[in-house]
Amino acid sequence: MLSHGTAAQWHGLIDYPPQVIDVSTPRKSNPQPGIRVYGRRRLKRNIYDGIPVTSIPQTMLDLAATADFKLVRKALARLDFRHELDLPALEAICGKGKPGSEALRRALAIHQPRLADTNGPLEYDFFAWCERWDVPLPLVNVRVHGILVDAWWAEPGVVVELDGGDNHSSRAQIRRDRANEIALRAHGLNVLRYDWDLVHSQPQAVYDDLMATLSSGSAR
Repeated sequence: MLSHGTAAQWHGLIDYPPQVIDVSTPRKSNPQPGIRVYGRRRLKRNIYDGIPVTSIPQTMLDLAATADFKLVRKALARLDFRHELDLPALEAICGKGKPGSEALRRALAIHQPRLADTNGPLEYDFFAWCERWDVPLPLVNVRVHGILVDAWWAEPGVVVELDGGDNHSSRAQIRRDRANEIALRAHGLNVLRYDWDLVHSQPQAVYDDLMATLSSGSAR
């Protein structure tokens, strides 16, 4: 059956599959080219979209054992968004000595449903940065005056746009961004723009800039 990261992608919990296909089998088995085999695993097989796959609780535990922690948090948020987050089942599958249990429990303890709305690594990292720096959490990917914005604090009227390399680099994209900024400012909003380097290399500067703007907006 599909398992681990491949099962998570098949269930729609993560966006991209691993570079190799993850499968589990009750038998002892050797890996094949492009296939990573987890043998001697006696697990219940589920059929999802016509393919044998591990259950969602088992998939989450396996993902927590092998994948980046941010993928585990995003997968939990996806389950929550789809109204499929079964907390008792996820807690029950964790156990002493079971790989992934510690990471899954940690992800459950800090679960944040809004992560499901983030698109791409920069938006995720910015949201996680807000958590670490105790910045009030924004709404993510919402429409403000008809414009889709990356992060939005409604009460102080602050928008943050995050410039990744893929969708903010061409002349047409830059013109669109500037036109959107003008439209948002015309409604009295503060618009801030941060890129990957600022968020990751100068977090203190981003914090000072954002908090000053949030404070001035709230006072206004």
